[in-house]
Amino acid sequence: MSKSPTIIEITWQDSISEQGWQTLEDAKHKAATEPNTYHSVGYLIDDTPTYTLIALSRNQDATYLDQTLQIPAAAIITTRTLT
Repeated sequence: MSKSPTIIEITWQDSISEQGWQTLEDAKHKAATEPNTYHSVGYLIDDTPTYTLIALSRNQDATYLDQTLQIPAAAIITTRTLT
């Protein structure tokens, strides 16, 4: 019998970028705002000290993956196992 896949929810903060010219004051003001926080759910593919990799879909033995998301460890707030 094969091991059941692990499904996790990751809460993480994304980076913020701005394009175009702006004053130093505006750049500092925008940088001081709270970064966007996201919640992503998927099959746990790899969990390393550097990043966590999840996939929305996978075949039975996880040799093919669809819609992968690699989240840097520094951006992860929490990880919760769902199954």
